Amino acid sequence: MILKIEYDYRKWIHQENRFKSNEIDYACCWGLREMTAPFWRVSLIEKTGELYATCPRDNTYILIGKFKNKEEVDKKLKGWFDDFEKLIITKWFGEIEELKHDEILAS
Repeated sequence: MILKIEYDYRKWIHQENRFKSNEIDYACCWGLREMTAPFWRVSLIEKTGELYATCPRDNTYILIGKFKNKEEVDKKLKGWFDDFEKLIITKWFGEIEELKHDEILAS
């Protein structure tokens, strides 16, 4: 699966269907490609079933996928809590689409 880093996390998360929902966090110390800063938080928005990662300091997010429920996410993430050194987004969920410099400036 190819994941894309999106910009304007604050606008995305404050949309009514997300903002009024409970979230389940799956740790706030995920690395993007390795265990180095900046770290990302992975969460499930219960109302929408969206599993996402965010790096709030950069106002960025990655929509990882949509799931029916928490149990489906737990199955996908089986063992995630066993070794925090393995919390690498690209190892668990897929590669990151690289943005070109002009795409970053336009966002």
